[in-house]
Amino acid sequence: MTDIWDNDYEPAPWAQRDRRLSTRSEAVAELIANLAVDPRAAGRLTEVRREPSFDQAASMFLSATWADTGMPAVVKLNVSPSEMHWMLSLGERVPDLVPRVLAGGEKIGRHDVRWLALERVPHRLSHAWGDRRYDLLAEAAVRFQEAARSFDHRFVGVVCPHYTADTIDTASAKAVQGRWTRCSRGWTPTGAGSCPSADWKCASEISPQRTRCAATPHPVENARP
Repeated sequence: MTDIWDNDYEPAPWAQRDRRLSTRSEAVAELIANLAVDPRAAGRLTEVRREPSFDQAASMFLSATWADTGMPAVVKLNVSPSEMHWMLSLGERVPDLVPRVLAGGEKIGRHDVRWLALERVPHRLSHAWGDRRYDLLAEAAVRFQEAARSFDHRFVGVVCPHYTADTIDTASAKAVQGRWTRCSRGWTPTGAGSCPSADWKCASEISPQRTRCAATPHPVENARP
């Protein structure tokens, strides 16, 4: 039997999966072949191929077509137990909140690999949405929390606040065009000197055309798509 796992993978301490799928051609072919004969996917997922640009730390993505409707689909392999639980629960109770869940399972053929086949959403969250994207995200978050109250809470993650804060800071800097340097209170354009303000308005004071504020939760201007 073909080995489908990357034996050199060392998961991070916070990783939800302790194994990563191999991207070797024979491993990918083995996974696709087993998916093709799985009763939940056989004859229903067609034109299956790997989507390398979508791959994440431990997961692999396949693009496909859901033959029942001709709908473009994405298959995520090596799904974490919590993602499997939440996606199936949300797909059943609030189907308009998440991509449509087409199929899924705990195994692919003889391999112990959790997987989900999902509707491929044609839209991307980008600057093209304008400021409206913040309202849409907030609305979806509220609906998610409301729905989650009635679910089985066996999978409830605990997120490190320091990691979250650092992620937000990094994303804020990358979202604005131009070169930025971290100052004592946030991010400021390179060459502008230290942060001139104690209330995190450094970027808005230095370059109001670029951003309303680089270190507070306001909409970012001129963000990359």
